[in-house]
Amino acid sequence: MLEANRTIHLELPTAQSVPVIADADRIVQVVTNYLTNALKYSKEDRPITVRLEVDREMAQVSVRDEGPGLSLSDKMHLFERFPRIKGTAVQSGSGVSLGLGLHICKAIVEAHGGRVGVEGAPDRGSNVWFTLPFAPPDAGRAHVQRQPLRQRERPRLNHGEQPYDGKPEYPELGGHG
Repeated sequence: MLEANRTIHLELPTAQSVPVIADADRIVQVVTNYLTNALKYSKEDRPITVRLEVDREMAQVSVRDEGPGLSLSDKMHLFERFPRIKGTAVQSGSGVSLGLGLHICKAIVEAHGGRVGVEGAPDRGSNVWFTLPFAPPDAGRAHVQRQPLRQRERPRLNHGEQPYDGKPEYPELGGHG
C-alpha cells in the first residue's frame, strides 16, 4: 500500500505522442513492478521518479529511486530468477518477495521487442528501465492502444515445452520441472 507521504515525480515529453504496439495490461504490470520495488527499497522521505523518454526508434520508461543502489554483480543478476541481493533491506511496505518479478518483467518486455536494464551504484540509488519499439507509422490509433500478445508470443516462464498449467514450476516448491 502506498503511504500518503511518498513523493513520485512523473516526467513525460511535452505534447508528444508515443505510439507503441503493446499489451497494455502487461506493460502496466512491468511499470507497477518497477515502481513497487523502488518504493520498497528506498526510504519513505526520498522521491521516486518515473520518466518516459523517446529517441528515433524506441520509447524508454525508467523508474529511479534514491535507495541503497546495486553493485555491479547485483546489476548483472537482477533480472534472473531468485536474485540474491545481499545487504538490501526493505525500507517501506511489505518485505514479501518471490524473486520473480523482474524476471517476469524482462520476459514481457522482450516479448514486445524491447530490452530491460538497470543503472546505478551502491549508495547512489537505482534506475531500472525498459524500452519498447515505436508502432509503425501506418498503425491505426485503436490498434496502437491495446493489442494483446498472441499466444505464441507470450513469454514461456515454465520449464520444458508443456503449456503452463498454473502449478508451481519449481521442483523445490512442489511443482513440475
